[in-house]
Order: sequence, then C-alpha cells, then structure tokens
Amino acid sequence: MPDFFESEPLSKLQFAVLLELISGFVDLEKRFQLAQFVDNYSKMRNQQKVQMKEALIFFIQKFQQKGLMEDSIQIIPSKLSSRSIAVPSTQLTVSDLGNPFILVEKLIID
Repeated sequence: MPDFFESEPLSKLQFAVLLELISGFVDLEKRFQLAQFVDNYSKMRNQQKVQMKEALIFFIQKFQQKGLMEDSIQIIPSKLSSRSIAVPSTQLTVSDLGNPFILVEKLIID
C-alpha cells in the first residue's frame, strides 16, 4: 500500500477521499458513487468538489502505479446505455467522474 502520510500532510478533503477509497477494498470490485459521496459534503463549493475529484484521480493513479488496482476504470454511463466504458487511469479526467464508476483491485497470490 502506498504511504500517503510520509510526505506532505493531507488536507481534510484529501483524507476524506482516501478514506472512502480505502474503505471500499473489502471486495475486489469497488463501486464508487461520487455524487453520493459529495452529497455528504453538501456545503462544499464547486471548486472544492473539483479538488475532491482531482484528489480521487491522484489516489487512483497512485494505487495503480503500486499494482494494487487494474489499469483502467469502468465508467458507468447514464441509464440510456447499459455498457460500461473502460478508461485508462492515465486518461481519467474530472468530467469522467460525473458518472458512477468501478475500480477493480488486483488480487495478488504468492
């Protein structure tokens, strides 16, 4: 697991995002409902919501660099389309996080 506490201290917002991301690793597949998560912070300004999404992208990329998650994210589009879209984490943008998405943890067996 990457050590996110060894360098600069995390902001409250970054810590909340990291905690939400880590708490989902009980299952191999983590469904992340960002809109629901952000709703818990209803007084958040739009700029803070963007910062939260940027922090999530940062942490996803760090987990993937350490080999803990699959390299692509499954974006679940609106109800009009039932097929998910695979997006490489290196191409993930803040606007991609407007839809629910699935993160898949890598299972490493030695």
